[in-house]
Amino acid sequence: MRLFAYLKKHLNGKRAQLSKENVFQHLYGKIPLDSQQLNLVNSYLTKVVEEFLAWTEWSENKNKESITLLKTYNKRKAVQHFNRVFSGILKKEEKSFIRNSDYYQRQYDIQFQLFTFSELQGRKKEVNLPAVSENLDIYYCIERLRVACFQLSQQAIYKQSYEVGMLEEVVSFVSKNELHLIPAIGIYYYGYLSLANPDQEVHFEQLKRLIKKEEQRFEISDLKEIYLMAINYCIRRINSNDVRYLSEVFDLYQSGLDNKVFLENNILSRWTYNNIIIAGLKLEAFDWVEKFIYDYKTYLQTQHQESSFSFNLAKFYFEKGDYQAAMPLLMKMEYDDFFHNMVAKRTLAKIYFELKELDALENLLNSMKVYIQRQRIIGYHKENYRNILRFMKKLMYLNFGDADKINELKERIRSTKVLTEKNWFLAKLGRD
Repeated sequence: MRLFAYLKKHLNGKRAQLSKENVFQHLYGKIPLDSQQLNLVNSYLTKVVEEFLAWTEWSENKNKESITLLKTYNKRKAVQHFNRVFSGILKKEEKSFIRNSDYYQRQYDIQFQLFTFSELQGRKKEVNLPAVSENLDIYYCIERLRVACFQLSQQAIYKQSYEVGMLEEVVSFVSKNELHLIPAIGIYYYGYLSLANPDQEVHFEQLKRLIKKEEQRFEISDLKEIYLMAINYCIRRINSNDVRYLSEVFDLYQSGLDNKVFLENNILSRWTYNNIIIAGLKLEAFDWVEKFIYDYKTYLQTQHQESSFSFNLAKFYFEKGDYQAAMPLLMKMEYDDFFHNMVAKRTLAKIYFELKELDALENLLNSMKVYIQRQRIIGYHKENYRNILRFMKKLMYLNFGDADKINELKERIRSTKVLTEKNWFLAKLGRD
């Protein structure tokens, strides 16, 4: 207890106050430091703190607490108490409008406890195995499809394949038994089909319809991943140059902001902040974007506020054609993230090209090439940025009076699959 009180008092103080010598002296007085004894006390404290954190998490979920109590009375064969808690849980569950994965897991746990309790009491007439089985099936289908959606999203970024045990069977089982009519299954079923078959837009339309109709049946944490699942599909279509999906993704972001699904502990991820701004800028919603940049700055984590704000303000100025305002914002910061760095550098490269600062552009492209080579795991982004550098070099030295060369470069750009700046390059070459 003395160690906890001391650490709490000096946690944000001077570093020296947390040295082993000072901590040990506070606990044991002026005797020689015994590191083993200090480590032992520290280990005890860590264990108690971790138990407290786990208990706090558990106790905040009253549904899980009630089910644990139900299991306890079942083990103790406390019939009266079991029936009282069971009746209370059912009433609470019936009042709940939420029908997410957790709900069906709880239903399975509750029904399974009733089954084992009835068996112990010899009440054969009350066997409820169909309810046990049904809720287990629903819960498993939701989670299998949900994880499959995560896997497809990760696979697209990192080009890494995953084992998908029983996925085909689950998809077939859901379709055959029309389990997609259950909202929680339907959301992830159509989400999976959308991500697995991006060219079949009918699945995304079903997903979008379900999100709009059933979003009240999910917790905010569920809605966040559901919105991101739909957004990932839109981003895939956008990366395939289907510009129609710019409006779709922007609508999803705006709807998510209205529902506060992107805020976690009142914090907005800097990546979500960036992506919302990118979508708005591509649609030239400049007034909305400018307001968003300033309004949501304070929702960013403190350590990322200034860099993310400056980074996005620079993009805003660039898209409006105010290069003089954008350039100093891009040049003054070295970002701690590969993607921030590369977007900042490629935006700066465009500015140099527009201002005909070819020497500065040459130096920047060379430094970008070295920077990319140093990166290990960035998936398809490495191919994308290598293509950007390659075509930027060709654009720099292109004879714009040679129509054949221009048309040849246009065709090469059009035929390149991984190239996020395709539209910009074609615009510089003059579209047909």
